[in-house]
Amino acid sequence: MRVLAFIVGALIVSSVLAVDIDADTDSDSDAEFAILPGIGQPCLPTFGKWKQPSKHWRGAKNQSVTKWGGLCIAETSCAESAQIHGHCAGLGVVCCKGVTAVAANLPANSPLVAPNVAAAATISATLGLGAIGPKKLQAGAPVAPKCTAVKGVCGEKSACKGTIKTGLCPGAANIVCCIPKPTVPTTPSKPTPTTPTTPTTPTVPAGSGMNGLLSFVDNSACAKYRFAQRGLPPRSYVRGLALSYAKAVCQPSRADVLFVGNANKGSNDALAWYGDILKSKLGSPANGLTTVRQLYTLLLGLGMRESSGQYCTGRDMSASFSSSSTAEAGLFQTSYGAVSKTNQLSALFNKYKASKAGCLFSYYSAGVKCSASNLKNWGSTSEAGYQWQSLTKSCPSFATEWAAVLLRVNGGSKGEWGPIRKRAAEVVPACYNMFGSVQTYVQKNHDICNALNV
Repeated sequence: MRVLAFIVGALIVSSVLAVDIDADTDSDSDAEFAILPGIGQPCLPTFGKWKQPSKHWRGAKNQSVTKWGGLCIAETSCAESAQIHGHCAGLGVVCCKGVTAVAANLPANSPLVAPNVAAAATISATLGLGAIGPKKLQAGAPVAPKCTAVKGVCGEKSACKGTIKTGLCPGAANIVCCIPKPTVPTTPSKPTPTTPTTPTTPTVPAGSGMNGLLSFVDNSACAKYRFAQRGLPPRSYVRGLALSYAKAVCQPSRADVLFVGNANKGSNDALAWYGDILKSKLGSPANGLTTVRQLYTLLLGLGMRESSGQYCTGRDMSASFSSSSTAEAGLFQTSYGAVSKTNQLSALFNKYKASKAGCLFSYYSAGVKCSASNLKNWGSTSEAGYQWQSLTKSCPSFATEWAAVLLRVNGGSKGEWGPIRKRAAEVVPACYNMFGSVQTYVQKNHDICNALNV
């Protein structure tokens, strides 16, 4: 519903007749009815404590008066949580709680109080709330709590398009309680199948050496892709991921590379969980570097969701994970506690604790400013989890390789990351193509491996 803007001035609402009502009474005496405002009018003040929307309102003596700020409008134009039934006259008209004004473009001479159907129709049309038929209940008509309790409205029998209940409304024999038919949701049409995106043949970057490779990465379609809710990735992030993948190409027999490049790892494997998406966007998976390439494509999308590509991101301060083993850190917001998932993780940790060769810090960190709160590590300096947090931020390629392994063993529907569980991490074919070009370039230019300290 569009926001309603200017505040209605002093409006004199029609006299409200209210008496004590016993919800359990069987009597339908005239004392049980109240005169209600119509569409476009401020809602009826409620006497006593409101029990539950769409059920009884009770006029209890010696209780404080509660006035709902609201306006009578079409039910379809009011959020369900804001609807109060039984406070407005008219089929399909509810008191919309919190709406105390009419549209800003409402003409100054428009009738704000609708004593009849014609005036109500004028307001309804002006507010874009739908037409008011001549046989719909007029403003000022009575409503009975027993009818309201079943979500009905008193009106002429001939005007009712829903279920009719007799004996719940006062007046002539043709006045009945009308319960509108529930809206039946339409069955959405099946989407037209789209042709899966076929990755293009990798392009061999022009130029030579590391500068030629980085220039290609910087100008790739992947680097120019805008991720949902995140925008363009930092140049340092795309460069860092490209070079971490290049390390895997340089060392295809490395233990962790063989591990992440193998076939399905089971029910908690991110590649299995994303199987249909990967197949439709990147083609059928295969073992070896093709699988690693698909994993890095998913990894790139995950890092944008978790840290927006900032290598030094600290723990989520809105979460309660503050011990050395549970505090999340780095590009992919993992924690040391995951070390128990596979011995590949402890092997990586020990390797990079012993030597920072191949950390690629200068590439991942270029142009990134880190706050003191992000750089803070949690726990005691003597704890492995504290040291892991420090290593994750000072050795970003370690963070990347750790996350790649973890995706294969704890990245499914019940795994480590919310964006993976919800399949919110984007799989971008342009990034898959970029990794393919990096692979081709490295395989033709082995001097890159020396520059990467591998």
